[in-house]
Amino acid sequence: MTAEELLKRYTAGERDFNGVNLRGINLNGANISDSRFDWADLREADLSGANLSWVKLSSAELQNAILRDAILKKAFMEFAHLEGSILVGADLRGSLIRECSLNDANLEGANLRNTCLQNSCFLRANLRNADLRESDLLEAIFDEANLEGANLARLCSVYETSWYRANLRGACIEETDWNMCRWDNTIAPDGRVITDED
Repeated sequence: MTAEELLKRYTAGERDFNGVNLRGINLNGANISDSRFDWADLREADLSGANLSWVKLSSAELQNAILRDAILKKAFMEFAHLEGSILVGADLRGSLIRECSLNDANLEGANLRNTCLQNSCFLRANLRNADLRESDLLEAIFDEANLEGANLARLCSVYETSWYRANLRGACIEETDWNMCRWDNTIAPDGRVITDED
């Protein structure tokens, strides 16, 4: 499906695009909010600045997609694949991002406030200066991720969250109970390297 065809169908009121092949599509700045793209192939798509609020992307393929400054408020992204995607400055507030793969993704400066990130994997992801306040990180994996300067205040849960070799230098960690997560050669906000034994 081409971008022109999709936008024409969206303008006509269609919202169900489940399972469609949109690989490499250019929807830069488009408004496709409140649509369904479950199981869709959006690999390498350009969705920069697009309005994807309330969009359903469960099990969607978004590897290497460009979502710079995209609006993804209240999006449903369970089991989505976002490996290598670019989400710099994206607005993901209140989204459901459970059991997703964001390995090697770039979320620098992204707004992830009040999101559900349960069981998601951020291996080697860039979350520098990202806002994760009040989010649920239950059993999420941030191994080797860069969270330098990130806001991790008032997190709902970090139970069994893994921070192996993660960089939290300069991160805000106020009002969060860090007792039940896993530290291993983690760079703490003050620059110390810590492990569970410490």
